[in-house]
Amino acid sequence: MLVTIRPAAPSEAEVLSGLALAGKRHWGYPEPWLEAWRGLLTITPEYLAAHVVSCAEDETGRVIGFYALERDGDRCRLEHLWLDPSLIGRGLGLQLFEHAVRAARALGAAEMLIEAEPNAEGFYLHMGAERVGETVSRLTGTERVLPQLRYPLPGVVEQDRARPRASTATAPPQVPAVATASDCANMYYI
Repeated sequence: MLVTIRPAAPSEAEVLSGLALAGKRHWGYPEPWLEAWRGLLTITPEYLAAHVVSCAEDETGRVIGFYALERDGDRCRLEHLWLDPSLIGRGLGLQLFEHAVRAARALGAAEMLIEAEPNAEGFYLHMGAERVGETVSRLTGTERVLPQLRYPLPGVVEQDRARPRASTATAPPQVPAVATASDCANMYYI
């Protein structure tokens, strides 16, 4: 399957929210918990305008996954990385993660921080993240431990980090999609 990763459009907010909810549901959580998390999993057009959000689409144009980066000083937080649950284990998560790493580097981030879905911690550790702590969540009324991970971004030079940052009132720079027909940097076979 040929997959293209490109910036998400505001009109895709509902589709991305659906993917996030489906991804969470995949792990077998009870429906009341999913309802409690609905606000955290909802992507809005305003969110898309304020953060770096890229989506993966298949050769038919169907959106099958996405990630979202939020700036935090000289760091980026990987706030979302969700994909169609039927595609877990087929390489799409890897492609989205690697694209997110390149995007964070392009923003001059020194590291990427991840508050991981507990069931996805192994994936992030396999990608090279390290566990640096944990947070206890009681949003559902049940205590859950959320792994706090750090992914260093080697290759970000000091002058890149010294560049002035855009204010939070303006949209962050977007990572370009495919620049030319021969540039396949954002196209993958899974």
